[in-house]
Amino acid sequence: MVFAANIVSVLIASPSDVVAEREALRRALWEFNDEHAAALQVILLPVLWETHSRADLGSHPQELLDAQIVDSADMVIGIFWTRIGSLLPDGTAATVHELERIVSDGKPGVLCFSNQPVVPSSIDPAQYSAVQEFKSKARTWGIYREYNSVEQLTDLIKRDLLRTVRERLHLPTPESPQKTAVPVADVIAKTRKEQRQKVDSKGRLKIQNYEYLVFDNIGTAVAENVEFEWVAPDPKPEGWQPVSMPDQKSIEYLAPGAPIEMPVWASLGSTSQHLIRITWERADGGKGEKLQTIRF
Repeated sequence: MVFAANIVSVLIASPSDVVAEREALRRALWEFNDEHAAALQVILLPVLWETHSRADLGSHPQELLDAQIVDSADMVIGIFWTRIGSLLPDGTAATVHELERIVSDGKPGVLCFSNQPVVPSSIDPAQYSAVQEFKSKARTWGIYREYNSVEQLTDLIKRDLLRTVRERLHLPTPESPQKTAVPVADVIAKTRKEQRQKVDSKGRLKIQNYEYLVFDNIGTAVAENVEFEWVAPDPKPEGWQPVSMPDQKSIEYLAPGAPIEMPVWASLGSTSQHLIRITWERADGGKGEKLQTIRF
């Protein structure tokens, strides 16, 4: 389906100790596009210095990066763990400089700090202290996120991105020569993870992980008789099995903005990625269908 869309450049700004997060956020932005581009008429373009900057001479590297990728960004995601990163001649950390430069221009920013475990001997005390100092400053700057795993970070970011697109960007509606569209349903699947504390019979504190498969209607009309099935990969890995779930395989009605979630008992097979096919009935009597990759 061909449709007009607004392109939003999202700068991923961070020091060098969160490489996994940078790659995960790049993937998360494209997954966001898979789920929401058509309905919201927006495409989020991940921008990273390693993929979008070019070789150039004649000025300080940060000034060149500002001109190439920072000033043209429409929003920014900042990630910190144990390092504040390289310092500019005025003593400001380069990543902090990029965050402040974009946000001060009235553009949206999302800031996240990692609480993941780290080997103490790998920490540079000066760098870590600078991160904590910036974190204290950030408390007066706005609301930031904290995460315990890369998976939790991507879940939080995708949720924040949806709210940011809807509430902060104020994007113009692309013009279309077509007549005004009738309300349609658009069903997507996503996952939600949850940790709960439990005391066992010996009085020891245990952490239990729970996973849920969530069905959400991001359209404007009710979806009826929503059904789903797991699709085996081709070729199918030896021992592959679909995700184990309750017997329910259909939802009679799914209203816009009223997601329904189902617990996942186990993620079996050799991969954490699974392909799911979702079908539903539209109000006009037609059928909707979506083939989507889900990661557990």
